[in-house]
Amino acid sequence: MERFAVVLPRRAAAAFLLALLPAGLLAANQRWIWSGVGRDAWIYYGFFRFARIYLHDFDNLYFSSRLSVILPGYLARHLLPAVPANLALHLVLYWTALFALWGVLRSLYGQATALLTATACGVHPAFLLSIGRNLVDGFGMTYALLGLLFLTLAARGRAWRAWLFLAGGAVAALVVANLFFALSGAFLVAYFVGLDRAGRRRPLWRSSAWFALGGLAALCCLGLVGHFWGGGRLLFLAATVEFLRDFLAHPSIFKRPYSAWLGGAVWLVFPTLVLGGAVAMLWRGRGSPSPLRFVQALYCAFFAAMLAVQLTQHGVTLQFDFYASMLLPFAFIALGGQLAPVVAELSPRRVWGLALAISVLGIAAAFMASWSGGFAAGSALAVLVPLCLGLGLVVVPAAGLRGLLPALFLLGSLTLSQAIVAQRALAPRAAPWTDQAGLFLQLDRGLSALRDLDPSLHLRLWYDEREPAWKFFDTLASTVMLCPRLLTTRFPDAAGGRTCDGQQLGPGVKIAVLSGRPEAADLAAASLRAIGLGCRRLGERSIPGPATFHMTFLETEALRHSL
Repeated sequence: MERFAVVLPRRAAAAFLLALLPAGLLAANQRWIWSGVGRDAWIYYGFFRFARIYLHDFDNLYFSSRLSVILPGYLARHLLPAVPANLALHLVLYWTALFALWGVLRSLYGQATALLTATACGVHPAFLLSIGRNLVDGFGMTYALLGLLFLTLAARGRAWRAWLFLAGGAVAALVVANLFFALSGAFLVAYFVGLDRAGRRRPLWRSSAWFALGGLAALCCLGLVGHFWGGGRLLFLAATVEFLRDFLAHPSIFKRPYSAWLGGAVWLVFPTLVLGGAVAMLWRGRGSPSPLRFVQALYCAFFAAMLAVQLTQHGVTLQFDFYASMLLPFAFIALGGQLAPVVAELSPRRVWGLALAISVLGIAAAFMASWSGGFAAGSALAVLVPLCLGLGLVVVPAAGLRGLLPALFLLGSLTLSQAIVAQRALAPRAAPWTDQAGLFLQLDRGLSALRDLDPSLHLRLWYDEREPAWKFFDTLASTVMLCPRLLTTRFPDAAGGRTCDGQQLGPGVKIAVLSGRPEAADLAAASLRAIGLGCRRLGERSIPGPATFHMTFLETEALRHSL
């Protein structure tokens, strides 16, 4: 009881610090928690709004397979209005991922190392960017970290069957989020086997059975909900398998020359720094196997696997940050192992000083990235210089002279990677809209207006990609799955009535014209008459927000010929 009386307050204080980090980050820079203009993130947001329609209408597309992403997003959006729902969804992901990492680190390395490493993760821009956008990698990282936590508890705790069952469910959700994440799932299994063999040595066949049972239960639950509630395929992963089979049969349209992307791949800075530390730790500790060395070896093997996939004909695992972000869970666990020997020599007061310094400098990185948005793209100096000054002013008094070396090691490497990533990921874009929350709300209201026009969403969008607000139009079109719901993107050109997906436009089709031109309705009517169709104007709507445009609602009809 005496031990718990000392540890519990420190543990509660650490949890309180980690829980408060998002408040400071949001005050410094909100960009990380809003999905700006673009396509993929808003395709998933369309599923969050209209999962029951899309799972039925688009059950042949791989997007519909990702039920472990779609269903939580749908639940959040239908329990709360747009802005609170987005904040709640991504903050829940943030806290779940971070506290899962903290739990793993505490079990492996102790309270002090867990506090420092989890704090470093919680303010790192690459982690924030993945967690805050409506793409699958934030969900994938969360499921991977949950799986790591459950597997750690299974290897070291008592109720190992229950933990393995939950771990199987988490890994199944990880794979459903993106079939490629099965690579991460395989290394999660390797993590448990290595940890278990060094400890309690559970029977492998029983462990495998409980793990598989949890995964099967998760897949069945997702499949049944998607099928009986949403009208999608019962074997929902078939769409992803079919897509991959077709994708691998042709040359990749996504693969780019290394010279075109490697120089700007700032998301690889931190994982590469940790890789260097892992190699150094393995080299220094040759011949002395331990859990510390095992975690470093596992991270090196995972990085090598990601690199090997990247080197294949279709590999893009390091080329795009939303694939490379899957390095982060293993990278932060490896970082914890690298810090553990030096952190063990610090007093609790100095550990807390370093944790607060990491928090302050991480929040400062986000703020300075927002403030320095006008600097040249790729320049990290605007962030790096003030953070180095902060390093001297904050870290040395906090750590003391004895703790200066580990403090410099930890905060120096983190500052470098934070500064570079923050400058690219969190700085304001050159796009005309900087009000990210306002843009999000305007897009959500635009989607509601389309639903009001046609509750089935079997409509067509018509806009001109040459207008100033074309990025907004393209993003809104993404929420209704783009081509199956487009007329043309060269308004008022109707392309002879041939729609984007090759269908011939006929009477009875509802059209939403998106344009900043006041004469858009007349231009649309004239263009439709030229292809032998009339139209009935159903109304207009202007939605306030950063993008300036109005929506004109029409319904095509047979052209009436006057005598």
